[in-house]
Amino acid sequence: MLRSLVRRHALPPSTPLLCVLFSTGTSVSSSGVTASPDPHFMVEYLMNTCGFSADVASKVSKIIAWKPGLLGRDVETNLAPKFKFLRDMGLSESDIIVIVRRNPIVIAFNCENALLPRFKVWESSFGSKEILLKNLRRRSWFFSSNIDNVVRPNINFLRDECGIPEDRVSLVIKRDPGFIAQNPDTI
Repeated sequence: MLRSLVRRHALPPSTPLLCVLFSTGTSVSSSGVTASPDPHFMVEYLMNTCGFSADVASKVSKIIAWKPGLLGRDVETNLAPKFKFLRDMGLSESDIIVIVRRNPIVIAFNCENALLPRFKVWESSFGSKEILLKNLRRRSWFFSSNIDNVVRPNINFLRDECGIPEDRVSLVIKRDPGFIAQNPDTI
């Protein structure tokens, strides 16, 4: 999948995955890369390596500054298994790109120890895989919530201590997954 994504964007295989994920179709002019109004190293790097415009490079550099490890991820051994896992869960390539763009922490998760448990808990909470996927496409940030320390304790609190039936808890989660993903002390 990643190779096909790279090929579709006509980038050499050695191009960092980040360039593909954040590409907006801009390209380097035939005369070369123009100087950036922002002298920040990362902006220059993204312009020179990925062919981003100065504006796009500036926006992407802010994400990278937040999570610089994105640049060091190995595509074949680290990223490809995660993208394969997400695709196997029913997400399309475009869905995966949207989710990773909105919530890049997802690619830092281990498939078996983090992604799969999250997927199972959220699928169960939403009541179906289709509803989970619909919510992931719209607002994927909730997927990074800590399952063991936040989501499960909140669900257990509402169900066991407040006596709210499982179907009502599921209804709340379907309408606003952020409610169940907030700090347990807040609930």
